[in-house]
Amino acid sequence: PGAMRSASLLLLLLVAAASAASVAAAQRASPAASPSSSSASSLVVEIRGGNLIKEASNNVFVLEFYAPWCGHCQRFVKTYEAVAEELKGRVKFGRIDGTLHDDMAVRFGVRAFPTIFLIMGSTVYKYDGMLTHASLRNFVTEGYKKARPLNQLHSPFGLGGITKAGMLRLGMLINENIYPFFTDTLGLAPVTSYVVMVLTGLVLALAAAIFVALLALPKEHME
Repeated sequence: PGAMRSASLLLLLLVAAASAASVAAAQRASPAASPSSSSASSLVVEIRGGNLIKEASNNVFVLEFYAPWCGHCQRFVKTYEAVAEELKGRVKFGRIDGTLHDDMAVRFGVRAFPTIFLIMGSTVYKYDGMLTHASLRNFVTEGYKKARPLNQLHSPFGLGGITKAGMLRLGMLINENIYPFFTDTLGLAPVTSYVVMVLTGLVLALAAAIFVALLALPKEHME
């Protein structure tokens, strides 16, 4: 049973990677969003993925996921920066473009913009209040105590978040290297390339699952 569970998990992960490759390829063909015209306050750090841990470590950190085309995000800029100014020295604030850093958006489970999180070490709270100065300030200073932190399955620093981000990165890696081979070298249509990549991922996942299952079979002792 343990071997079958391991094989099934491996199968699901590899299938997810193949699916992510197809999604990434589709996004690649879509036009990019126009950059935001608003400039961030010096009190609000622009997060680019790699510097999140550095900025959030040993600090109470508020992180906003935004999109350049999002009207609510643009209207919220001054409010967000005003709260950052008021809580200067007590709380650090940052923002990240969820359309550019989609691996981070997946890791945090972002489904709409803006989405705001309060990070306290490895504990993460999602803000579900109104986009007003008073509401955000209250949540950051006191209100989070009444909220339930994200569990390990949904936390960006838990196994679930890390796995989802890893699958997306793997899918993007497959897309960047394999998708051009099918479309540019072999001359296949985009839809055909998606189908081939998914089928290839399924075959490899099945082969890997069978291999893991065989390794886990009890060995017979020769007398």
